[in-house]
Amino acid sequence: MWALVTGANRGLGSHFVRHFSAAGAKKVYAGARDPLSVGVTDDRIVPVKLDITLEGQVLAAAEACSDVDLLINNAGIMEG
Repeated sequence: MWALVTGANRGLGSHFVRHFSAAGAKKVYAGARDPLSVGVTDDRIVPVKLDITLEGQVLAAAEACSDVDLLINNAGIMEG
């Protein structure tokens, strides 16, 4: 399995990344506004610069992560 997790630098997103890595995922793309904040501890975890509110970054991530089997869209915004 190759996965992409958005909002991967903390909380639930970070948990998803660790879980997929521990479960034997071949690669886990960890999307975050600041890729250094992901804290990579496994060669299979690939930090990806991704702010889902910026179309250019979304398109770049889609191209860079074209081999993904599973997407966990954990990042989001709430307006209101």
